[in-house]
Amino acid sequence: MQKSELLKLCLDIVRVDRAGRFEIVVHPRELEQIRKLDIPVEVVIEDMERYYASRMSGRGNFGDYYTFSEAMAILDSLHNNYPNITTARIDLGYTTWDGNKVWAMKISDNPTQQENEPEILFTGVHHAREPITCNVAVELIRKLCQDYGSDSEITYLVDNRQIWVVPVVNPDGYLYNEQTNPGGGGMWRKNRRDNGGGDYGVDPNRNYAYQWGYDNSGSSPDPSSETYRGPAPFSEPCTQALRDLYNSHQFIVNVDMHSYSNLILIPWDYRLEFTPDDSLFRELCADMAQFPLDATGEVYNYGTAPEILYACNGTSDDWEYGEQSSKPKCLGFTFEIGEAFWQESEISNHLAEAIPMCLYLIKVVGPWIEYVSHTINDGGNGQLDPGETADMVVTLANKGIAGNAINNVVAFLSTDDNYITIQADSGYYGSIAPGQSGQNSGSAYTITAHDLTPQGHQVTFVLTIIGDGGFSATAKFTLTVGTAPGPYVIYEDDFEYGGGIDSFPNYWNVTGNWVRSTQDAHSPTHSAYSGAPLDNATTLTLKNGVDLTPFNDPQLAFWHRYDFDQGIFMDACAVQISTDGGSSWSDIWTYNWQDGNTLDWTEQLFSLSPYISTNVKVRFLLDANSFFQDYTDWFIDDFIIGIPRDNESPYFTNTTVWPDTSYTGPFEVHSTITDTSGVDYAKLYYRVNNGSWQELVMSAQGNDVYSATIPAQSLGDKIDYYLWAQDNWITPNEGCDPIGAPSYGYYSFNLIVGIAEEQVNGIQFVTLISNPCRDAVDIKFGIPYRTDVSLV
Repeated sequence: MQKSELLKLCLDIVRVDRAGRFEIVVHPRELEQIRKLDIPVEVVIEDMERYYASRMSGRGNFGDYYTFSEAMAILDSLHNNYPNITTARIDLGYTTWDGNKVWAMKISDNPTQQENEPEILFTGVHHAREPITCNVAVELIRKLCQDYGSDSEITYLVDNRQIWVVPVVNPDGYLYNEQTNPGGGGMWRKNRRDNGGGDYGVDPNRNYAYQWGYDNSGSSPDPSSETYRGPAPFSEPCTQALRDLYNSHQFIVNVDMHSYSNLILIPWDYRLEFTPDDSLFRELCADMAQFPLDATGEVYNYGTAPEILYACNGTSDDWEYGEQSSKPKCLGFTFEIGEAFWQESEISNHLAEAIPMCLYLIKVVGPWIEYVSHTINDGGNGQLDPGETADMVVTLANKGIAGNAINNVVAFLSTDDNYITIQADSGYYGSIAPGQSGQNSGSAYTITAHDLTPQGHQVTFVLTIIGDGGFSATAKFTLTVGTAPGPYVIYEDDFEYGGGIDSFPNYWNVTGNWVRSTQDAHSPTHSAYSGAPLDNATTLTLKNGVDLTPFNDPQLAFWHRYDFDQGIFMDACAVQISTDGGSSWSDIWTYNWQDGNTLDWTEQLFSLSPYISTNVKVRFLLDANSFFQDYTDWFIDDFIIGIPRDNESPYFTNTTVWPDTSYTGPFEVHSTITDTSGVDYAKLYYRVNNGSWQELVMSAQGNDVYSATIPAQSLGDKIDYYLWAQDNWITPNEGCDPIGAPSYGYYSFNLIVGIAEEQVNGIQFVTLISNPCRDAVDIKFGIPYRTDVSLV
């Protein structure tokens, strides 16, 4: 009831956390309205403009965020530098209330022509206080321009897509923030329509026609409200400009960029209902959410606004999808980027999160082949084990939303992993239509793992995928050789002990109804169980603190399952960490009722690196509401504090390989040696004419490079050598280059009598006819010994 009453106030809600708490930007009168609803309120920031201004760098207007004039100047510069793939700035035809223009730019191989290629649109700054959206829009254009011709994927996309970008939808509001807060931090949200009575502004993202004014939840008829939807649909010049742009094109996908909350929103916004394309929307969101996770570790949640924020009407993505008479259906996405409105220090991270998501949608707006999965056919356990040769079948899918099949798809497999040999590297897939997949079952890749490959070794493979029409893409995936070892255990509890000194109360402090139970368990037969719900918080707390200071990258792992009756009424449910023996606690996991219940056992894994201290404790906290909840069952099992086990030997790359030569030395040998636990020391062993092996200590040169020098020898001698290194793991791992040396082999060269030093007069590059060479080919060459070289 409180939530519905809160939404009726049409407040400026910016975030809803996993516990269901609202983060709202309010004016004093709105704060009083909330308090009258008897809703608990905490004022986090008293003066947001002053707070954000204090965090800015002071480097000119808006710091490192682009002002309106800076953004337009960059667009002009990019067009001047890349006139063949960009248009000049395009005036969308409307003059705003303050006399400004809404500008667009198109990026394509024939930018001034309307081609039969998929169209996609990106917009920024619907809301004037969200400057990161301008930066993302501008930097997306810059990347497309600068990488064209050198990056095969970008080149293909520009050649086969029509990409439109409107960096600033709301120039009036954006310029107003620059006028009032030139250093940054301005909190004006709307445009600058004069509503009379001293009230200004319409929220552009409540002014679109689809379901405009459906209700007053998240969209207000009050001209003083931050979510004022305007006097009529499309009453604003800026939204009229976007409407006409849509109606004159056939955009398949649109992205409206906003900040903040680390979210991807999909229709419908106006009420809790899913579109007929909901499964497609969520599939694309799931794919996109991996990019910020890989780039910065940031988790982007996704869903409809009523699911994860609040319902609102008159929004851009509802109109983009819902209006299908004046224009085709368009899949509308909203990116909510970042954790605050003005985060200048995080601009680079936000770009790293958002631009790959944008590029992904540019890819899939038309035909696009991606790696999906792989299977190992070894006639046994279905995995590649050390010393084994097996076939690998890779599944590719055409993730394109629209367009035709890509024909004659071929994918070439490669890896630079020392432990892996590829015997058959090409797979043929034929034609793959949008929404379909294909396999190379008839031309499987054949790979061999060296018999000294460590168990659990991760191999990174690269697929170079080509097809008709100039299609070119690369995909990376990993394969695990053998079975990864378990963690090195610092502390563990599987709850499988007896009584006396080895009993549950001796390891855990309990409040409430927590018990050791046989009712359910991940590893038979016991687990910790929360028991019947109580109104007061109940806890299961590790009794003795753990010293983590000797360890790098400690981790907490446990298995749990929970079933909470009416979880929306849960007051609190969390896993917490203390670094001071239990005096204070930090949440590392909290229950989110929107995610539902994990009826199956689920493993949770958390890094404890931010919590390293001499007295670390863990507790499980459950605070139920027995009036609404008849049961709150939480089971915990197989609790481990440990560190990932390093069973990998040091890894060698770029080792100097000496050829036969008449040069008599000395002979420098370099190698890049890396290890997750760090390299303790390295040695070079050499022998002359099959004599005894001599040892040289390799010296660290920086950047993981080690070197040693084999002394000068005589013409006619034969020199053999190999490298050895040891890491810093608790029980050190040793490794050699070549792998398994000297038993498995070693490097060898001869000092040949009577061969004169060669004079290199030049290098000739000829056309490559091996496959594939559709795009740029990197050619590397080296000089086998010290000599004078001129590159001309």
